[in-house]
Amino acid sequence: ALAERHDAPEARRAALWGLWLHANMDGDNALALDLAQRFAASGDDVPAAAFAPVAARMLALSDQLVGRLAQAQRGCEQVLAGIGDNQPVVRTDLQFDPRVSARSTLARTLWLRGRSDEARAMAAEAVALAESIGHDLSLIYALALAAVPVALWTGELALAARHNEALQARAAARSLRLWELHGSGYARVLAQRGGLATGTPLPAGLHRLAGWHLQQMLATQDAALADAALLVRLDGEPAHWCTAELLRIRALRQQQA
Repeated sequence: ALAERHDAPEARRAALWGLWLHANMDGDNALALDLAQRFAASGDDVPAAAFAPVAARMLALSDQLVGRLAQAQRGCEQVLAGIGDNQPVVRTDLQFDPRVSARSTLARTLWLRGRSDEARAMAAEAVALAESIGHDLSLIYALALAAVPVALWTGELALAARHNEALQARAAARSLRLWELHGSGYARVLAQRGGLATGTPLPAGLHRLAGWHLQQMLATQDAALADAALLVRLDGEPAHWCTAELLRIRALRQQQA
């Protein structure tokens, strides 16, 4: 509102991006899509080469989270085709290199579309690119939102553990609590998969600390992490990227009750 009042378009875009990121992490996917669309419509005053990849990647992730997987894949592929890999394009004001974040989103989208081999390869590309440019936050993003979950979904537990160790170390070194919670959640899943009962305990009220998206992600890997609040929330804000799995968990619990 302040940016609009003072006719500051760059500040308005930064605010829209922050609101969009918060809506994503909080699982408010319909709002996130609206914010991404508003961001994409706000770039008339900046060079398209710098703006378009960020806007397109935002739309692609929002499309993925509302379940529009074909659109999400096309969006990610358009970002990567438009940027290329010759010059670094880190936007520190918007946190993540769009080449890395687009690959990360594409990796998850490919998995959700049943293309697991391609998903694994794309997650590896995201990590390798982030490492090559030496940008820690982009690397953390690739690990937390692509490499670790894809490895867990495909049953590659040793790979998931290695990636998660890297995630936890980088997040701790930068004191990034949100991403530390992702690492703790994945460590809990890995412990459970390794037969260590409940594994590493997670903070109470995880969704208040890290948003609903992390809990949704963890619930797709360990049904015990789908608590009653998460399952009830399906009736008001379906997270279509994982709705089918959460409904399956809810139905099994109702059957067992």
